[in-house]
Parts: sequence; C-alpha cells; structure tokens
Amino acid sequence: MGVLRDILTYRKTVLICIITTLGAVTSGYDLSYFSSLLVLPPFVRAYGDYNATTGTHTLPSWLLSLITSIINLGEVLGAILSYPVGVKFGRRGGIIISCITFLLGILIQSVAPIVALLVIGRFLLGIGIALAAASVPLYIAECAPATLRGTLVATYQFAVGIGLILGTATVFGMKDSNDKSGYLIPMTIQAVLPVGLIIACLTMVPESPRWLAEKGRIDMARKALHRLANKDDATVNDDLDAIVATIEHQEKGHWRELLSGPETRKMMLGIGMAGWSQASGINFVVSYGGVILTSIGGIDPYVANFALYCTALPVILLAQYLLERVGRRKVLMFSMTCIGCINVLDGGFGLAKKSAGVNNGAIALFFLFYIAFNLGLGTTIWVSFAEMSVGRNRSLLMSISTAFVWFFSWVVSFTFPYLYNPDSSNLGAKIGFIYGALMFMGSIWVFFLLPETAGRSLEEIDTMFALKVPARKFATFTCPSYQDPQGTKFETKSKNGNVVIETVVDC
Repeated sequence: MGVLRDILTYRKTVLICIITTLGAVTSGYDLSYFSSLLVLPPFVRAYGDYNATTGTHTLPSWLLSLITSIINLGEVLGAILSYPVGVKFGRRGGIIISCITFLLGILIQSVAPIVALLVIGRFLLGIGIALAAASVPLYIAECAPATLRGTLVATYQFAVGIGLILGTATVFGMKDSNDKSGYLIPMTIQAVLPVGLIIACLTMVPESPRWLAEKGRIDMARKALHRLANKDDATVNDDLDAIVATIEHQEKGHWRELLSGPETRKMMLGIGMAGWSQASGINFVVSYGGVILTSIGGIDPYVANFALYCTALPVILLAQYLLERVGRRKVLMFSMTCIGCINVLDGGFGLAKKSAGVNNGAIALFFLFYIAFNLGLGTTIWVSFAEMSVGRNRSLLMSISTAFVWFFSWVVSFTFPYLYNPDSSNLGAKIGFIYGALMFMGSIWVFFLLPETAGRSLEEIDTMFALKVPARKFATFTCPSYQDPQGTKFETKSKNGNVVIETVVDC
C-alpha cells in the first residue's frame, strides 16, 4: 500500500514521468517489429537472395548480422553523444532530439528497398534509441521522489514492453500482405510515437529542476518543481534549496575523475550491469525471436512473439513493486539465477534429438526466460544506471553505461547468427550453455559488488560512494547526520589531485 499511497501523493510527477517513456515505447516497437519483419515474405523477397534451386528468397547470415547489429553501433554512438547533448540541451532536450533522430531514421529506411538505405536508417534509429535510453531514465531519476524512483525508472522497461507488443501486432496484421506495404506500413507507422512525444515535451513536460539549477536558472527550476508536484511554495523552496546547496558544493565534473576514486567505482558498476544484461542472451530472444521460433517449428512465430511480449507486462508491474519492497539486489540475483538455469536447460534441449516434445519444451523455456528476465534484470538495469550515475559526473556516467549496453548488445547481435545458424557454427540451442554460465557468474558479481539503493535519495547514494561504503552495507548504512546548516563533510580528490572538503546535503 505504501507504493500506491506514494503514487497518489505524487500523481502529477508520476504522470509526467510516464509521458517521457513514450521514447521507450518507440524503442520497443522497433525491436519487435523488425524481429518479426525478418520472416515476413515481402521483406525477405525485397532484401534477400534468390535461390534458383528452391525458388525461394532467404536472408543470408551476413545480411542478418548487418541489419540487426548496425542499430547497436548507432546506439553506441548515440550513448556517447548523450553526454554533450544532455549537458547542452538538458534531459528534456535530449528526449526531443532523440525523437527527431527517430524520424530521420524512419524516413531513410522507408524510401526504397535498398540495403544501404536500410542500414543507414537503422543506424540513425540506433542513435535515437540510445539518446532516449540515456535521457529518459536520468530525467525520471532526477524528478521522482526517492520512494518511487525505482518504480518510475522501471516504467521505462514497461514502456519497452508495450512497444514490443505494438510492433508485433502491427506486423501480424500485415503478414498476409504480398506486396511491399507488408513491411512499409510497420516501418512508417512508428513515426506517430516520436511526433507525439515531441508535442508532449513541448507542452506538458518541464525540464529537470536539477539540470536547470546546475545551469543557474533558479526561477525556471522553481517553476519546474511546481509543475512536477502539487506542493506549497515553502516545500518547493526547501527542495530547491537542497538541490542548489548540493550543486554549490560540487566541483565541475571531468572525465579524468572516472579513472580513480568513487567515480571509477560508479563507472565500473554501470559497465558491469551493461555487460550482464546482454550476457543473459536477451538479444537473441528479441532480435531473432521470429527466426528462432520459425526454426523450432510447430508454432506461428507472429502469435508466439505476441504472446511472449504480453506475458512480460504483468511481470514488469510485479518487478516495479518488488524493487521498492524487496530491494534491487535480491530481485536481481533471483532473476539472474533463474535465467542461468533456463539457459542451461535450453542448451540441454540442443543436445536432444528433435521431436515434438523437445520443440514444446524449447518454446516453454523461451517464455520462462522472458518472464525471468523482466522480473529482475530487464527492469533493474535502468534503475541501476540512473542510481549509479550520481554526483557531478552524472551525465557522463549515464552516457558510458548506456554506451556499453549497446556495445555488448552489438557483440551479441553480430556473433549470434554465426554461432546459431546451420550455415555457420551450428550450435543452435546449445548456445544456452554459454549464456547460462555467464548468468551464474553475474549473480555472484551482484552479491559482492552491487550496492542496495532502494529508498535512498540521490544525494545519499553519492555520499555513500564518497565514503567508500561496501556494497553489502549500503542497505543498513546510516548516512552521517549533520548538526550545522553546511551539511555532511568528507574528503575526496578533486580533478587536480588535491584533497578538498565536499559538502553533501539531504542525508
């Protein structure tokens, strides 16, 4: 009931944060519709190779690798660009720019059935996806109250889930089409979402008060706080004073700080979470779901993909509750352990002789994997990124974390066809042994290294990093209280190597 009470109390903030996740809906739509498009006959005819012997068209491994992985390279670039974009144009500005990039990518890939245009369009879409992935969780983390931060940031994954369903449903509706409209309509209709988000950002969504305060726009920050929550002037002024006091006692961040001290720890935690999320094997479920289900046989891949994505939504809602109620670490370790077991079982099916029972078992594991992923790892990753990206290097840390998500995603996307397909290594389902072992290792990594941040303000999290609190003590650590109005003081290294006294408030 506590979460529901907080949602009602901060309903205006919740609504604004949910609006910004339209960018995640666009990302989810692109992931799922393109996965389904890979087995759509008009698309295969337009872009595939013709086999004179069989009289059919197929998409060769090199083309599958290129058109599914090029978006990840765009995402890496987009994540890198998110840092200067966020610093210069703000969180809301980053969301708007991501939408404009989405629209350019959609336009270019839809102009003509030419592989080069498809590749360029998907590269631009990747930039837009990464800009949204860096901007939206950071915006929500900076605007949401501490008691709802995990729930609201996890809404990003819920929005991705809605996009996955919309994308699959759109392609399913066009699956009987035998002309180019079968793939052009799903390609172009996704433009509705970024256009809607641009309008919403310009009319309803205020800029992050923290970013405005960092830029010295105090009056605008005060107005943004008023728009975000129904609070009286005194409360808004208190909140703003806390933000300003923190900013005033922080030195300007610099990338060199990431090479030592607490900033290195934050960065490595973000990179670690990025790596483990992709080591789960989620990319072959989302990017190649249609291809894999077609190869298993016995089930309509469109119906299976649609059912798969629908099962995720109630699981994500449960995860949003558990993140605040149980904590990030426990949910994450349970999820990763389950994924590891499922992947190993999947690998076992790859060793068995093909039969109706084996096929049904493989399909069941496909669904169980997606449930386990969205119960913890899929939702927690964005929360962790936002909560590890605290302090004066917030934008830079978020940029690096998201860049590594897409880099690792590209590695998985590019190598998967060569490992899985019969015309390459032909591992098939046995690839599950690799991903299963990695998940067990990841669960151990979380236990020893990932801090518990549930219920903590961003300032508290930053303080505990500066005080070098061990990961397993974050949950019970009492943030140092302060007796004077100057706040809690501790020593840290500045970028020139000198010891300075930094003050953090709101503990």
